Amino acid sequence: MSGSSRTQVGARTLVVVLAVSLAVPCPLTAGGKPPERPWSNVTKLEQGRQITVQPFEGKTVAGKFVSADDAAISIKTKKEVVTVRRQDIRWIKKASKPAAVGGMMLAGGSLIQLIQNLRGLAKKREGVVVQVGMLPTTVAVGGGVLALCTLPKKIYEAPPDATPRQD
Repeated sequence: MSGSSRTQVGARTLVVVLAVSLAVPCPLTAGGKPPERPWSNVTKLEQGRQITVQPFEGKTVAGKFVSADDAAISIKTKKEVVTVRRQDIRWIKKASKPAAVGGMMLAGGSLIQLIQNLRGLAKKREGVVVQVGMLPTTVAVGGGVLALCTLPKKIYEAPPDATPRQD
């Protein structure tokens, strides 16, 4: 297989992988109006979920979700359980679960690679080496898109006019 053919095969594979990757919905590609982020999202969290709480004032609190009610949220940090009043919170983010998106990305990339390999077998036996050589590129591109799609997701955001209350 000539150098020009290798480049064309590589470019085609890259374009297909990118197209499939962009078809997977993620926070960066989902258009439309901003999503609602009500407090009910917080009270529905499963215990132990990794979260980050940004208060209006003070340092960000990161840890595992313990509990939440209408008035506050409790987070287990490395050192202690911290309770933050709802009225003091600017936003809360939860860590994404990359398994579902990662599985789809891996399956899509593998399918594309398999198709490319079979096409290479049908054309020329030595073409398979070039096709298999594209696997690292497929994995790298898929991994990059996966990283973008698994950014922490904001689940609560205080209303724009909210300010911390002094009680």
